Amino acid sequence: MIRQPHALEEGTRPAQIAGRGIDRVFGACTGYPDGEPSERQRLDYLRRHRVREAARYVNTSGRTVQQIRQESELRNAINRYLDDVGRDWHGLDPGAVRRAVRKVVADDPELAWVLEPAERPGLGARVKEKAHLVAIPLLTLPFVPLLLLVLPFLAVLLRVHEKRDPAPHEKPNEELVQMLASLEDHVVQNPFTAIGHIKPSLFRRITIRVILFYLDYAARHFFNRGNLSGVKTIHFARWVFIDEKQRMFFA
Repeated sequence: MIRQPHALEEGTRPAQIAGRGIDRVFGACTGYPDGEPSERQRLDYLRRHRVREAARYVNTSGRTVQQIRQESELRNAINRYLDDVGRDWHGLDPGAVRRAVRKVVADDPELAWVLEPAERPGLGARVKEKAHLVAIPLLTLPFVPLLLLVLPFLAVLLRVHEKRDPAPHEKPNEELVQMLASLEDHVVQNPFTAIGHIKPSLFRRITIRVILFYLDYAARHFFNRGNLSGVKTIHFARWVFIDEKQRMFFA
């Protein structure tokens, strides 16, 4: 899938299509253009106030825009064929159904691209990813002996911090749960959002930044084929520091 942070740089379409919605969401924010902003004003505001995430996960990386659109067309074409009321698939061998679908796809000139190898990202993008894959372990390697020595002390220090000021566990009431469900549960895929305070201390801030740095690395290079530690239903996820790193936003 496309890495979303670059979407605003590829054109003004988001600011055009969602213009009124953007105005409603950001209209009360300091610095947002008065009146009815133009596309360019909206886009400039969004770019100026964009906050880079500390870590992100993309379900499947490396696909181009063209490939994503083509695969959507392929899915729709197969669904139309299978849902045709004039065909009865009951009792048929799954292999026979698969062969029938493959034949229909192969015979459709508009789907001729299916028979060709998938488009790959450009050479520059592939080289950049390989360089990042190798560079982080190489830069980390000299610190491994020191880390092994201090890790037990860091674990004890973390435990002391957690015991000294435990986080409150406040369970939401049923009315709030039902209200949120009524806003979200409309399709099989739901957004999930959480926001919380980061406990104050330099130790915690350094710890969480290091954890998210390596989480971002792992998600970028190893958990990038539809599987985040066994969870296969997350399309995108991102962890973002806000309020001068006093809080964290997860979506």
